[in-house]
Amino acid sequence: MMRYMLYECNEKRVPLKKEVAYMKNYLDLERLRQHESIDIQFNLEGEISDQAIAPLLLIPFIENSFKHGVGSQINHGWVNIDMNVRGQSFTFNIENSKGPAQPRQVHRKSGGIGLVNVRRRLNLIYDDDYQLKISNEPNVYRVTLDLNL
Repeated sequence: MMRYMLYECNEKRVPLKKEVAYMKNYLDLERLRQHESIDIQFNLEGEISDQAIAPLLLIPFIENSFKHGVGSQINHGWVNIDMNVRGQSFTFNIENSKGPAQPRQVHRKSGGIGLVNVRRRLNLIYDDDYQLKISNEPNVYRVTLDLNL
């Protein structure tokens, strides 16, 4: 994982299959780290042999699902990731359970920039070839990203 982050992500685009492998490795680490009652699902539909994607574009969504979702729960949390690839059409959907609302910190000295940076990268790299939908419901947080690879 470290080699991928340090050496292979210096390009504008990376093979989608390498990005998926990195995400699967990340999820394996979270499975080890999280309590056994956390259900982590990853589903991939379609072929990922010839496509390329901006590196580490999706990982902030996955990190947030653990940091703000299942990490704040006491029992029985879940994270579901679905990816669908049809030629150059790509859909990434992640949903996670949420615990009771936590009080917000009034003065944040760091953090909170992950989604802002992802939006900036999407605008710079994919311009009008993407659609990002974020839904924050009482018990579920959902992100859907559609983009043209």
